[in-house]
Amino acid sequence: MKKLLAVVAAAFAVASGAVAATIDLSGVVSDLTLADKDIITGKLGSNCKISIADGASVVFDGVTIIADEEDENLENCTWAGVTCLGDATI
Repeated sequence: MKKLLAVVAAAFAVASGAVAATIDLSGVVSDLTLADKDIITGKLGSNCKISIADGASVVFDGVTIIADEEDENLENCTWAGVTCLGDATI
């Protein structure tokens, strides 16, 4: 529950234009667009689309992004990696 609340708080901070957030990917359960100055940590093992906003500068600190380990044939894995929605600095 704490991880979910942290993700919701981070998403609110990004959406409201507040100071950049530290986002732990292990708690991400839906698609996510990273904003300028976000710091990303943790291991994403879910089938979520991770995007970086146009013009954003983000920091990846010890990040692992993998396909769903439960789906051995990768049939349900729509997304792999990170998508930039324009120019970004990582």
